Amino acid sequence: MDAGMKKKRDIRSSEQKNPDQRFEIFFERWSKWIPLGGAFLSLGLFFYYWLIVHPEYIQFAQQPVFFSEKRFLMERIQIPGGFLDTLAAYLTDLFQHGWLGAIILAGLVLITFLLLKAVMRAGSRWIAPLIPAILLFMVQTGYDYPISKTLSLMLALEGFILYRDGLPRKGGIRFGITLPFLAFVYILSPGAMLLMVLLCVLYESLNFGEPVITRVLLPLGYLAVALLLPFMASATIFLVPLRDAYLRHALSWYGAVEYPLREAKVVLEGSLALLILIFAGIFFVRREDEREASSARLRIGLIQAAVAVLLLTAGAWTAVKRDKKEVLAIRYEAHAGSWERVIKRINSRTVDDPTCVFHFNRAFFHLGRMASSLFTIPQNFGRYGLFLHTDLSFQYPLDRSDFSFEMGHINEAKRWASEALTQCGESSAVLQRLALVNILEDDRLAAAQFLKRLRQNPFSRAWADHYLSCLAEPSKLRGEPLLQQLHACMPKSDFIITSDRPEMDLEKMLGQAPKNRMAFEYLMMSCLINRDLDGFAKNLISFRFFTKADLPRHYEEALIAYLVLKKSADSTVKQIEIRKATIDRFKDFENLLSKYNGNSEAAYNDLSRSYADTYWFHMLYARKFL
Repeated sequence: MDAGMKKKRDIRSSEQKNPDQRFEIFFERWSKWIPLGGAFLSLGLFFYYWLIVHPEYIQFAQQPVFFSEKRFLMERIQIPGGFLDTLAAYLTDLFQHGWLGAIILAGLVLITFLLLKAVMRAGSRWIAPLIPAILLFMVQTGYDYPISKTLSLMLALEGFILYRDGLPRKGGIRFGITLPFLAFVYILSPGAMLLMVLLCVLYESLNFGEPVITRVLLPLGYLAVALLLPFMASATIFLVPLRDAYLRHALSWYGAVEYPLREAKVVLEGSLALLILIFAGIFFVRREDEREASSARLRIGLIQAAVAVLLLTAGAWTAVKRDKKEVLAIRYEAHAGSWERVIKRINSRTVDDPTCVFHFNRAFFHLGRMASSLFTIPQNFGRYGLFLHTDLSFQYPLDRSDFSFEMGHINEAKRWASEALTQCGESSAVLQRLALVNILEDDRLAAAQFLKRLRQNPFSRAWADHYLSCLAEPSKLRGEPLLQQLHACMPKSDFIITSDRPEMDLEKMLGQAPKNRMAFEYLMMSCLINRDLDGFAKNLISFRFFTKADLPRHYEEALIAYLVLKKSADSTVKQIEIRKATIDRFKDFENLLSKYNGNSEAAYNDLSRSYADTYWFHMLYARKFL
């Protein structure tokens, strides 16, 4: 105990004699927190990507195409950047497990930060390489951002480090070794070669220890390679467009010069590339003073830590585009059949998006609430809130295919799945849809081809094997309730599709499969949304084909409106029982409206408080959208 006390007194005495020693001791203690800070950064990135960004949404939005077969791999490596695209597709396919995708995305940011730090040799000025890493962290939250660009960036940084630290200093030998190395990097990624060349040019130009002729000739030689190599490769070896030959995987390049520069992702990626070059150039010239006082290093470190926290917080707050994320989340949950989760995303923003309303209405049907809850949200998009506008269908063909498939409209499901195949390539989701469609059409040869293709995807192999076994033993198909249900709902013969009047298609389907519950409910709700009370009343009798239960709320509300407006209503319709509570609500609705002498605009506020979720309110206030 006495020895310990004596040691503490000696340290305090030493600190009083030499004040700088206090900073050195404190700095040594403070530096021990650096690994803990790195751990917190890693965990923060992981949980942000996992719980806020949701990598599974990225996988769904991008629909990566990856197969483990040799032919697929050989096709990809025959174009510059193909290998990197294949690796990126494999990693993105892993995003369907959200936690695994978060590990990958966080790992890419951290590795890039370490590479940037090595490129800049920033030492204690670690905030410089961290700023581009933060921009990368923000860019990777974009749901259409391909991680092949991040891999390309990492390849460029690794290539430059190897060039700077691993090659001989003599100019001629250095250039001779670099040429085949640049060609190799180009085959992996044209964008990586471009960035690596720019870093090499900067480094050699600012390397004031070398002769002037070397500082001029080497950069000119590398620039000549960057200009000539892609041109010669695209003209002789690789059959790729010239723009892709130069800029594939380059940051802020999306394959078309007309891409709007106002888009945030283009600005962020461009800033990321620019900052890397600027900071690298600064550190190529500047050499950090290793003799810097510990007190100064401590102050600089604390300031950098505070700035880093502010930048990371600001980046996390602004990175994710909420509206885009909500639409994508709804589409993802609808594709997965998680209808309760779809309904939970109803809010004032999503009900103003036709794609979201389309999926909300699908969710209402699958939860058995379509005829009682449809008008709890505004149906201002008319029939397009039920059937999805053709323009949006071309934008989201897989969504339209899913809808037609569950309706039993198999030919339409096949059509839109084929459209998705054109847009997304042979993604797992598209191939699964086409396999099931061909099984339902009893085209087992075509179904087997799609299933065998799916087997080459490691993440779909079990699914494909299951249905291949069903094709081998047809009796197993009778144990698939979904397929049996859809087979019963399918039209027995083809008919001409009426794209601008989907109600006519539903009537034709019901004529061939009267027990198609989804077709019936969509037809009825289409009549109501379009204020076609005559069509509603004509089809209402068929409700008893499906259930003996009471009429759903919206059917009762529409029936009352029909009886009030159509004095000479069909006697059969008049005999349908309506609950007293619904009749009383309608009387109260009428009384409120009569207080304003039938002026619906003046009565809006009073009616919306109690009746905004009724069909009567829809009849008065929903805008016409035909």
